[in-house]
Order: sequence, then C-alpha cells, then structure tokens
Amino acid sequence: MEQILAQDDARIREQKELSVRITQRADQLYDEDRGCCDWDTVANEFDKPLLECLELYDTSLSTTVRQSRPNIADWPDGTIEMLKTFIKKHADLIAGDNLRLFGIYVNVRDEDCITLHHLVNSPRMTPELYELIKKCREDGMEWKDIYIKYPFGRNYKILNRSYRQFNHEAPRKSAKYVRTIWTESETTRTQEILNEHWKPWDMKSAINVAIVEFADKPKSVILSKLNRMQSETYLRPNKHMVEKIRGLVNTHGEDWERIGAEMEFTANQIRILRKNGEKWLNRTPEWTDSELEVLRRCIKDGLLPEDASKLIGTKSTARCASKIKALENADSVNSEAKRQYEQQSNIDWAQISQSVGLSELRCLEICQYDEGKARWAYDPDTFSWDTANKMIAFIKANYPPPAPVNYRAVSNYMWVDANDCTRIAMMLRGDMEWTDEIIEKVDKLRKQGMKYADIARQISPNISEERASLG
Repeated sequence: MEQILAQDDARIREQKELSVRITQRADQLYDEDRGCCDWDTVANEFDKPLLECLELYDTSLSTTVRQSRPNIADWPDGTIEMLKTFIKKHADLIAGDNLRLFGIYVNVRDEDCITLHHLVNSPRMTPELYELIKKCREDGMEWKDIYIKYPFGRNYKILNRSYRQFNHEAPRKSAKYVRTIWTESETTRTQEILNEHWKPWDMKSAINVAIVEFADKPKSVILSKLNRMQSETYLRPNKHMVEKIRGLVNTHGEDWERIGAEMEFTANQIRILRKNGEKWLNRTPEWTDSELEVLRRCIKDGLLPEDASKLIGTKSTARCASKIKALENADSVNSEAKRQYEQQSNIDWAQISQSVGLSELRCLEICQYDEGKARWAYDPDTFSWDTANKMIAFIKANYPPPAPVNYRAVSNYMWVDANDCTRIAMMLRGDMEWTDEIIEKVDKLRKQGMKYADIARQISPNISEERASLG
C-alpha cells in the first residue's frame, strides 16, 4: 500500500512539474499580434496532444492576461470557423470543459467563449446582432455575404429566419404578448388524445382531434404541445431501451429503417433515441467547477434549463433547473450577508433565513460571501477551548455521524476561514495530517531536549505524548 501511495505521489508531482513547465513555455510563446500563445509549438515541443497541453495549463500561474470579448463585434474574422475546427479536430463534442480549453487556446475569458458558442450552435438573435445585420442589409449586402461576416447557425437561411423572427416578435414583446396557458385538465386530455390516436408513423390523427377539442387555442400552440408531450412520453430514453438499440446497431449497423421497424418507431425517432440515450448514460451525479461556471453563464444570459442541459451535456434539464434555483438562492443569501456585514460587521443568520425563505442551516451551507473572515492557526499559547467547543457543539448538533460535515457552514457560523476550520477540527479529532513540516518541527524540538508531552502540545491541542513520539 505504501508503495502504491508513493507511486501516486510521484505521479502527481510529475504532473504538477509538467504543468508548471507547459504554463511557463506557453507564456514565453505569447504572440502579441495574435493575442494568444503558439499552442501548436507547445504541443510539438512537449510531444503531447494539444488538448492535454491545454488541460495542464495552469491559469493561476500564468502571467498572460486573458482578453475580454463580451460582444460579437469584439471577435476577429475567422474566430467562429476556428471554434468549429477546434471542436471537430480536438474535442469531438461541445461541452463546458472543452469551451474552457478553447478559451485558453485563444486567450479569451471562458464566459465569452460560452456566449460565442450559444450563437454558433443555436443562434438566439440579440439586439446587438440584429442591429449589425440590419446595417448590413441597409448597405445592400446579400444574406450569403452577411453569413460569411456573421456565420451563426448552420447556414445563411437559419440566420435570415432568426433575423426575421426577431423583427416580427419585437412589437409583440413590447405590447406584453401573453402566451397560451394550458390547465391541468387540458394537459391530461391532451395526453389521452396522444395515447389513443398517436402512431409512430402518424401524428395527423392526434393533431386533428386536438384541434377540434381545443378550438379556442391557436393551431401552432396545439401542435407544439403535442410534439413536446409526444417527445417526453415516447422518446424518453431508459437503460433497457438504450441497450436494445445498441444491440440492434451491433447486429444491423446503422440501418435506422430496419431498427425502427423492429422497435415500432420511425427511423428519425430511433436516431433521436440513440443520441439522447447516449447522453443520458453519460450523465454524472456530481457538478464540476467548469459545469457550474457554464451554468452561471447560462443564468446570466437568461437561458432556460433545457439550453443549459444541452450545453453541459452531462446533466438533465431537471437537474439544471434544480441547480439554477439553488444558485439563485445562494446569490440571494450572498447579497443579504454582504449587506449586513458592510453595515454592521456582523451577520444575523436568523434574519437572513427569514428574508430569503430558507432554513438558517441552509443559508449557512450555501453562503459564499467570506469578506473579513478570521484566520485560525493553532498556537499553544493563545488556543481557546471555548472557541473550539463552540465549533464542536455546532458540528455535533447539525452533522451527527455518519453525516459528512459541511465545513462551509461551519466556516460561516464561526466566521473563520473554511480551510482553517477543517484543519482545527481534524486536530481536535486527533486526526492530524503529518506533513513534512510538522515532522521536521518534532525532530527539531526533540533535539532541543523537549519532552514528547510538551511537543504534543506544541503541534496539536488533542494528541497524546505517544502519538507525538510515533509521528
């Protein structure tokens, strides 16, 4: 076991050293004219794939300042084609982490790359883009030429349609256009119509029946409702369905007509099921920092949970919606905590709880505001058991074993740095991490003639003389 741990430590050190070398070399190869470094040269020099070099690049060690390009016009010509080529050649799929790597590649902030991707992948016409295109049209430019200048979407026809739709919807939005509302009973009846009349090869029967029954609603709204419910009911992947499609693909290849006939779906529906099913299997339970960064950008841009789910790729629409709500709650708690601290240098968590409608413990767990938090390093001369017991009592009351302790909540309750709270708590449990620094300190104090009982008190408030001698 010790040999395995030693090998792991050596591998981690090698990766860290390689990361430092790649970061330093990338900074050295920074091109002022291009505004980014020569990553192809870096990859060749280290004999590593480009994507691996970008992953090893440590932005915290870099001296290069990332550029800000929040607006469409800030991006130079050819950048969008570069993004498409980068994803196709190096990343295989567009996801939050790959967009982060592209941001390193072009030396632009991650959030600006995410915004650019929204426009590339599924253009949502913005007032800024609309005005730029409008000026091009006033100057007599053809749509094909405009698409070359602003290549958002798959082709110039999609860009044209987005532009015209934005122009058409603007007056309705200004007039506070009210969308059609479906009652619970109407939704139930729509599902019944779908169950009774829908066939994989025929949607018309269900549409005709629904149009007659809901004569007070626009046909386009009814069609959209049926399509959405049909997709949710019949095209929702599950493990059994995905495995069956995989087996049929292994047997017949990508003969979607034949596979669809065997599973009683159309060829197009089978393609959709396979695509969505693979995404479903790739979903992960934990949220990574890069995924949360993408989600926060989606919130800022006003995107819906389904848009965030497509962009992240490993989280469902429901999980994105839940996380968006949690992040919005956290933002409310952060704002209230900041306001109180700036006004009175103190935070009343009960008052915050009442203000945002969450429990006091939940507010403590999600608050990320940490301005002015104290540091807590162990000093045998100044250590206070009153303070330590206050922390121990909070942990016992809210996180009884075997529940994991949320040290963010502990940190906010004590208003002490979270890492310091974690270290002191470990010391109090006698579960101290014996670093090289501590071991050297023990050896030094022992050589000075100090007893192990006194040495134990110097390094921790709660370890025995015997434990100190074995350190």
